[in-house]
Amino acid sequence: KIKIPKVYFFNKEYKKLDQRFDYIKRQKFDLVCTVHPSFDVWGSKLGIPFLHLPFGISLDRFKDFGYKKQYDFSFTGGLHSTHTDMRFLVKKEIFKSNLLDLKSNKGISGFLRNPIKEKYQKYKIYWAEWGSRDFALRSLLPTGKKYGYFMNRTKVFLNTPSAIGIFNTRFFELMATKSLILCPESDTYGEFLEDGHNCVMFKDDLSNFNEKLVQSIEDEDLRKKIISNAFSDVSQHSYVERIRSLINRF
Repeated sequence: KIKIPKVYFFNKEYKKLDQRFDYIKRQKFDLVCTVHPSFDVWGSKLGIPFLHLPFGISLDRFKDFGYKKQYDFSFTGGLHSTHTDMRFLVKKEIFKSNLLDLKSNKGISGFLRNPIKEKYQKYKIYWAEWGSRDFALRSLLPTGKKYGYFMNRTKVFLNTPSAIGIFNTRFFELMATKSLILCPESDTYGEFLEDGHNCVMFKDDLSNFNEKLVQSIEDEDLRKKIISNAFSDVSQHSYVERIRSLINRF
């Protein structure tokens, strides 16, 4: 009955969709905001306008801290192997086949061999999956402010779309902290990423992964150019800009 616009913010789009759609129709929302790439399909199905409102970034929290690069290549987080095998495929490329059960190449007991394949051992690599811990049982995944500092200390960082194809926040965080994004080719990046401009992409079958990783690490001029472009691009993805685009709809 009220005359002000009613907006529904979708969250966890992978759960109980039918119940959520029913709620949206019954409440007669004027607009639905979602990060999911299927926004136009859902809008047509419900007959209600959907706005693709991607995640944003806090540029106060994530920025160039000016730290010296400590790692050549990093990955932290979950493999999401039940939804996509891309991160696991990269792990198989990096790790020795008999040591794939290890969640990290850090905090390894001295009697164990280096789990990283010999051709990558010349690089400083930080790999830590969810649940990985050091000898004192401390998590090997940086959190809080240390998370942003860690990315700023890394030359090249692996990232992939989320399990259901959502452009996740880490892409923006890497852009803001000047860590080069190394990611698989995908049609889910939209207008956000362009290979060779603000990221480096490798083929889904990993046939050129080694070439792209080595180039990203060793070609300093190319890396600086790409991270500079990414750093410039990320300013338009702040949460302030996201809300401005929403308000402009009305």
